Amino acid sequence: MTSGMLTKSHVQLCKMPISWEVNSTKPDTDENPDKQPVATQVFYDTLHEELIKLTRVGDSAATVTISDHTNSTWVECDCGIPDKTVVRMKFSATRNFLALQVNIREVKVVDVRQGLLVAARSCRSHKSRITNVYWCKGPLTAQQFLFVTNTGAELYALKPQGSSLKHLKTVQHQTRYHWFVNSSNWLLVVDLKHIFSLYQVQPKGLTRRCKFELNCHGTNYNAQNEAYYDQISLVEMYNEVMVVYINEQKGKLYILGLVNETMTQKYVY
Repeated sequence: MTSGMLTKSHVQLCKMPISWEVNSTKPDTDENPDKQPVATQVFYDTLHEELIKLTRVGDSAATVTISDHTNSTWVECDCGIPDKTVVRMKFSATRNFLALQVNIREVKVVDVRQGLLVAARSCRSHKSRITNVYWCKGPLTAQQFLFVTNTGAELYALKPQGSSLKHLKTVQHQTRYHWFVNSSNWLLVVDLKHIFSLYQVQPKGLTRRCKFELNCHGTNYNAQNEAYYDQISLVEMYNEVMVVYINEQKGKLYILGLVNETMTQKYVY
C-alpha cells in the first residue's frame, strides 16, 4: 500500500482516518540519513473528495501530500506539521488553509501559503468532544468551519487573513449520529431520543429546517444499536435534500424529501 496509489474509493466511506505505521525505513538519503522509522496517516477530505497523506520521519515535522487522481500520484504541499498527534485533516474551499484536529477537543488551522499556524480553537463546552469537522462550501470570502460534537454543533468563520476563528452559532443536541452534505452544507443530527433535526449552514449561522422522527422498524438492526444509522443517508438529488434509508427485512428503499418544512416520504422502491 505504501508504494502504490491509494484511490479515494478505498476510504470514501470511512468515518475515521486510515492510519498505519510503516515498518520499513526510507533509503539512506539526506532526508533520512539515520534510517529513522516513518509514520504515515491517510485522511479523506469530503469537501474536495481527495486524500491527504501525512508522513513523519522520526521526530521531525510531518510533510503533507495530496492525491492527484488524474495522474495517479501524490502532490506535495509545502507546510510542515509539528503536532505529534493528528486525528483529522481537511482543506478549506480555497485550499489556502488546512484544518488539523489534534485531539478530541481542539482544532488548529494552518495557512498553507505561509506554512504557519494562524488559528486554534477548542470546543466551547468542557463537556463537548469533537466527532468530526467540516469546512463549508460557499463564497470564497466566507471561510466557515463546523465542529460536530457529542453535545451538538458549533459554527465558526475564519477571520480575514486567517487571524482567528470567530464563533457564529452553537446548537445543542445530545448527538448520537450525524450526516453532512458538503455540496450544499446540510447537517442532519439524531439525538439520544432518536429525534432527527435538519440544519443548513447559512452565512451568519445554522438554520434548523425541520425536526422529525423516522420509522425504520423491521430492519436488521434495533434502533438502540448505532449500526442502525448506517442504513440511512443524507443526499442531495435534483437540487433537493433527501433522506434515504433501506429496510433490509422488507427489501425496500425509502426516499424522503423536504416538503413544507417537514420530511415527507416521496418514493418507495
